[in-house]
Amino acid sequence: NGSSARTYGLAKIQAARVKAVAQATGASFNDVMTSVADAAYVSYLAELGIVPGKRLVAMVPIALKIPGAGNQISNALVPLGAPGATPLERLAAVRTAMDNAKREIGGMGSASAKLFALVNTGIAAAPDLLGVGERLPVTANMMISNPYGIPNALYLNGSRLDYFVPFVGPSLGTRLLVGIYTYAGETFVAITSLRSVVPTVERLSELVQVSFAELEQAAGVAQQPAAKRAAVAGQPAVRRRKAARTSV
Repeated sequence: NGSSARTYGLAKIQAARVKAVAQATGASFNDVMTSVADAAYVSYLAELGIVPGKRLVAMVPIALKIPGAGNQISNALVPLGAPGATPLERLAAVRTAMDNAKREIGGMGSASAKLFALVNTGIAAAPDLLGVGERLPVTANMMISNPYGIPNALYLNGSRLDYFVPFVGPSLGTRLLVGIYTYAGETFVAITSLRSVVPTVERLSELVQVSFAELEQAAGVAQQPAAKRAAVAGQPAVRRRKAARTSV
């Protein structure tokens, strides 16, 4: 978007907790995290005195799964939860919208799917490519990317890689970018934005944790007892790397 005043934040949630909510509600892992990102941003805007009058919209990469459709990835514009929705209502809305988007794109032929991906992404990226991104209306309120993760911890010369930080870019017509990546049992939520849009990104990161806890409670999923969490966390000491960044 042509601005160097970017803000970066990071939240972390145990992947097992996300899976438990998904199983309890019949939603997918991606549905759960998308609804959490939506709820967190709505709460953040409310703290700034901004109340959206309609659903926010997310640009979400979707696997095409169509033979001959090139890189098998397209972008869908997905309407999120309604204003004032409860955590479960928000999740249900996201799930329905994601299912509809997948059904529409999945019903296309190979050539149509390629053209759809090209036009959709091109329109979204045009303002940034022309250097006028901040002077035009956004294509979507946020972009949410949740690629496949890595289930097991990685090591290099005995040092354990502790963090994957999935910063998303370029902006593709949005000013809030949310990267979700699961690594070694932890789900990392990285936030990239403009300081003019999200001046206190640390607070938005906190609200991701708060919004997930609210959804978890609404779904009736009990958290793991503190003693058991401590026992699981007790691992042999190893030399550690602080962080690694991934591009998605």
